[in-house]
Amino acid sequence: MSCIIRGYPDRPSVARGETLRLHIAADSAVWFRVWFYRQGGAVVLKGSTAAMLAHTSPLGSPDRDWNWPTYEYWIPEDWEPGVYIAAFVRDGCAGMSPSASTHLESTALFVVTGSGTGAGILYKLPLFTYQAYNELGDPPGSLYTGGYDKVTLRRPGGGVGGRPWDYYFPDQYDGSSPRQTYWHWDAPFIAWLERKGFQVDYCTDLDVHENREGLLDRYNLLLSVGHDEYWSEPMRRNVEAFVRRAGGNVAFFSGNTCWWRVHLVVDNTAFACDKAVAYAGQKKDQWFWSDPENQLTGVSHRNGGGQWWGERESLGYTVHHSDHWVFQGTGLRNGDEFGGEQSLIGYECDGASISPELDERGFAIPSCEDGTPKNFVILGTARIGPDWAQDPEGFPGARTATMGVYSDNGQVFTAATTDWARVLASDERRVSKITENVLRRLGCHRDVAR
Repeated sequence: MSCIIRGYPDRPSVARGETLRLHIAADSAVWFRVWFYRQGGAVVLKGSTAAMLAHTSPLGSPDRDWNWPTYEYWIPEDWEPGVYIAAFVRDGCAGMSPSASTHLESTALFVVTGSGTGAGILYKLPLFTYQAYNELGDPPGSLYTGGYDKVTLRRPGGGVGGRPWDYYFPDQYDGSSPRQTYWHWDAPFIAWLERKGFQVDYCTDLDVHENREGLLDRYNLLLSVGHDEYWSEPMRRNVEAFVRRAGGNVAFFSGNTCWWRVHLVVDNTAFACDKAVAYAGQKKDQWFWSDPENQLTGVSHRNGGGQWWGERESLGYTVHHSDHWVFQGTGLRNGDEFGGEQSLIGYECDGASISPELDERGFAIPSCEDGTPKNFVILGTARIGPDWAQDPEGFPGARTATMGVYSDNGQVFTAATTDWARVLASDERRVSKITENVLRRLGCHRDVAR
């Protein structure tokens, strides 16, 4: 008879030399071990525990701390900063290297943090988005199902070990893992980063929300990858201060970014989001209505769209300003398209409101009527067809996925599509070179790009 062992961390990040606290329970009492793996360019076994007894505990409500039994593990000083997977394995069974297809339920994700010394780049895992979609619980529920407007971080499923509500609508372009999980966009990007030799530290949304001891100020570049939809107000303000006051840089290799505002509650162990229709189709906790996200990112999902299931129109970016440093070494010229064969645009994408006028060189410029910075340089465009889902319907302006960059003391780059990581992992030459250009330019120090 099979026995499912599940778990989640007390906090999603821990420093070397500190104690990791995992909350673990099983369907029935069973002896087990925890096998620890670091996921970088490859998945590497780092250690395991002695055999321990897992007690039975029921699944909890999605909106409350599950309060499962606690198991402690000291993090060795020689463990490298990175993303780690704890695999819960029945005693007597061999540990198995975790991946998207193994240990779907019997795993938990956590981050071993770094000091910033030697790493100019900080990679942020979108923990809030993982949990917003995670519907593990009894009864099942998420911010999309079950009528919940609050979810807890203290349950399995913070990237791995859960199941997103759209699990039954697999990605047509990558069926190896469910969307809204760590494996889908983050793991491929991180593997690429570390194979290329970039020195990177890691954190989660919660770390940026709290910004303890000036976390962001230790780095030159913050990375957002994949689907980074849910942001708290402190998280956003900390990133804005990092750019505008401290001269830090941000690269958004993500889409549908900063779309919903969340409110941390219960000592930062849960968050709420008001998705009720307030008036005239507006929803209270969509950033756009009160403080447009494109003031930070340069773009908004309001001017983009999504194709959430099945095949979509194959779109890539048409190049503007091919002499910009972002395109250095790509061989791209003005008017060229890249990424179209790989359906680079989607599954959700963001855009700028495009002015009907052109600049003196004949390139597209943003209208800046909805918050996009006036010095936002449009580097790539992809017009979204009417068959794409658009929120809200009938919103004025052309729907155009928009890659670009602007300066505000620091530099902000956006790729404006969730699927940048998927195409990057396929070694598409132009996407790879653009990514390298951004990381090397913005990750080395703060004023090089100004």
